[in-house]
Formats: sequence, structure tokens, C-alpha cells
Amino acid sequence: MPAQIHLINTVTAAERIVYKLLVEQPLLTFSCKGIDIGPRGTLTLVTVSTPDGRVYIFDIKADPNIVLDGGLVRLIESVDNIKVLHDSKKQAECLYNQFKIRLKHIFDVQDKYADLMEKRGLPRRKLTLPALLERYNIERYTPSTKLQRLLREDRNVWCRRPLTSDMLNTAAGDVLPLLPGLYVTLYRCLGYHEEKQEPEDASTDDNLTMLEDVPQVDKYSLPVSLTPAKTRLSLLTNYLHIHLTK
Repeated sequence: MPAQIHLINTVTAAERIVYKLLVEQPLLTFSCKGIDIGPRGTLTLVTVSTPDGRVYIFDIKADPNIVLDGGLVRLIESVDNIKVLHDSKKQAECLYNQFKIRLKHIFDVQDKYADLMEKRGLPRRKLTLPALLERYNIERYTPSTKLQRLLREDRNVWCRRPLTSDMLNTAAGDVLPLLPGLYVTLYRCLGYHEEKQEPEDASTDDNLTMLEDVPQVDKYSLPVSLTPAKTRLSLLTNYLHIHLTK
């Protein structure tokens, strides 16, 4: 099935999507983009995805009110929805510094991999996301050569508007490999499914069972269609679909 990317840049659209995620998705992914994400950084984009491959990109630069008035804060601070992410510390610092909100109930794959190394009697290692995905042979979207150069040379690249298909795919590529792929792998390697108990800030076995039935999505094809949210799509199933959610 195709991965679907929904671009959200209004408070009204954010309210609707956040409510849907809060009610329907006990387990999802989370990622922040911006300028120097960390205690002194600036957030411009938040990406969330579901186990079945739906991606929601909240354009904070287009309307910063999306975070508070649009209800994104409710999802970020929810203790009923587990957020699977990489390097939570920097993202949490940026969210608190910019909006005074706290990132809660997380499963940080970087920290969980370090826990796994320690469990095996090895030094704790914190890998970058590309290194961690390579370690478990999990693919992700590869940006174009032009965007790769911009990401190296321009610290403000995630402030640029309009967001290109390449940029949206790259943001989606930070979350789609996390769930179910990397999350399930680390969950099992750490033995959480055998201990029959919930690790701190992690999922229950019920969520793991739920993920086993999720169809895999094709995350890596480059062609993209940018369409209005209400337009029916009839593209080939190996395309990423991008919707502008109004």
C-alpha cells in the first residue's frame, strides 16, 4: 500500500488531525525539523506517522499557532499515546525552549539501542538514525543530490518555503522506518515481549501484537503527487501520495 503524506498548515486542519490521532493511535512516531534542533534551536516542522504508513507533517513555520491553538501540544504531552522517535533529548529541549511544553511518553530508539548494548555487556553507544537503520538493514528515503547538498551547507533549509516534494519525503523518511520496523526489532531484542511488562515510556504487548498485522508500506519510491486533500488518487501503489490538508 502507498504511504500517504498529509501536509497540515492551518490551525483548523491541525485540530481535526490531532483529535483523530489522539483517539485512534495509541502508538505513533514523532520527529522535529528546524534550525539547530536543541535548547537554542527553532522548530519549523513536526512529522508524525502511524503504523499503517500515514504521515502527518505539521508546518509550524506556516502557522506557529498550530502547536498550541491547533492542539499539537495535546499529542506531544499525551501519556496515552506513545511516541517512537530518535534522539528525544534535543527535540524535547527545543519544544520546551520554544513553546514551554514537555515531550512525554516516548520510546527513544537511540536510547533503547544503547540499553541493548549495555544488556549484552557492551559499552553504551548512541547511533545516528542512518547508522541505526543500517545496523538493522532498514531502508529509508534518500533525498536528491541537491537537497543533500543543501542539508550540509544551509542550516536554514527547513525554514524554506514552499516545501518541496523532496523535503516532504525526507521528513517522512525520518519516521516511516521507525514503526513498525525499528520499534518492533528493538522491542524484541530487549526482551520486552518475553518479560510481559511495560518498560518505562514504551509500549505494551497489545501494541506489539497490533503491529504484526500492519501491512508494509513502500516508503522509497521518488515520484510524488501533490494534490488537494479531498481529491481521489488513482496513482500506482508504489508512489508516495502527498495531500494538502485544509
